[in-house]
Amino acid sequence: MIESQVKTYTYPNGEIQRIQIVKADSWDSFAFVEPKFDEKSLENIAYIYKEFLVKKMPIIFGKLNIFHIPEDVALPFSVKGIKDKNIAAKIYLSKHYHSKKAKEFIDTLKKHKCFYIVKGKLPINVIMPYSNIGLLSDKTILGKVKMNTSFFSFDVIDADSKYDIYGTPIGLRVKDGKILYPPQFDREALIIDNNNNVSIKPIGLKDIKISISGTIYERPCKYAPKNDGYNVVIIGNKVVDIRKGKRTKTPSTGYIINTSIDNIKVGDTVTYEGLENVKFAIQVGNSVIVDNIKTTCFKSKFYDVYKLRNTPFPPSMYPLDFEHARAPRMALGADKDNKPVIVFFEGSSKNEYQIGIDSCGASLSEMADILSELKIKNAINLDGGGSAQILIDNKRELKVSNRDINNNELERPIPLGISIN
Repeated sequence: MIESQVKTYTYPNGEIQRIQIVKADSWDSFAFVEPKFDEKSLENIAYIYKEFLVKKMPIIFGKLNIFHIPEDVALPFSVKGIKDKNIAAKIYLSKHYHSKKAKEFIDTLKKHKCFYIVKGKLPINVIMPYSNIGLLSDKTILGKVKMNTSFFSFDVIDADSKYDIYGTPIGLRVKDGKILYPPQFDREALIIDNNNNVSIKPIGLKDIKISISGTIYERPCKYAPKNDGYNVVIIGNKVVDIRKGKRTKTPSTGYIINTSIDNIKVGDTVTYEGLENVKFAIQVGNSVIVDNIKTTCFKSKFYDVYKLRNTPFPPSMYPLDFEHARAPRMALGADKDNKPVIVFFEGSSKNEYQIGIDSCGASLSEMADILSELKIKNAINLDGGGSAQILIDNKRELKVSNRDINNNELERPIPLGISIN
């Protein structure tokens, strides 16, 4: 059984915050879903960049080449050692953008309505292949309730290496004891065990076993060394590259293991073990409330764009003030009986904000206050901003923050959601 309620909080200065509270009976009904790519998805991404990101700060953006490679489109070029079409396209176009093959490939994508250019002021080409992002409102995605989930590589700064592809989800996912996606850092995760106990704790690659073709490998090396065995680049469940005797930059969306074993191949499947007693888990942002105690600061690791770093599994950027930075937000957690609770904190349109009419959005500190008042025992922060949304019977009660010039909702495509039946 699903229960949904909308509440409005009014602050002393006249600002309001609307929230939607959704309660479910069991964690058994939770499932991860991957929206299908369609032309509207990429069109929305291009619009968001053009009207919100680049228009706001054109001086930090170059010429953005935003595209998706349909399954039935073959690459007219190859890159040695790379099988993934998106990674190969990113590497090739970065080096040979003005070549005949590159132009023919771009023309093919344009015919499929899968290529957009958004221009900033920097005199550089930025190659931005998007993976299988889609719209959560797609009617083919079944579920009484649908909601967004984890962070994913979306912005230019998220793609820190040639292996990083836009639209790649980030962080641990577990369903019925199977690790669907590995942790990449010691960030807090919401974990429900087979006895329906709910906990929030940090988890990283050191806490699980990494297996390729039946061989267990040690956790990733601190640095990807030069002239010392093989650097095996892994994103999610696939080996995407192998480099011998060469220092290798670690992808923001994956990790590297260094080994002397030479029988690993590009394209090999990577499996993970060690969480067989977990019914459901997701790793996204910071905790908001843990065992009835409100979180008051960042406890999870995040990427500081202003500092040079060399780390084997860098977390995504989170440049916000814990106390004061407001945005649309999502919380996923449990009540005192360990039953699921989702809370959507509506935000205002990016185009305008009217005090007392539009929701103001919440800071992480304000989220904690409201969740405590609602008697929620444990909760973590999911991906917020333009991704934040809840649909019940494929309809929204509260609005997403991305809107077009006519203030119509502009749904942000995402690579991963949760459905609840």
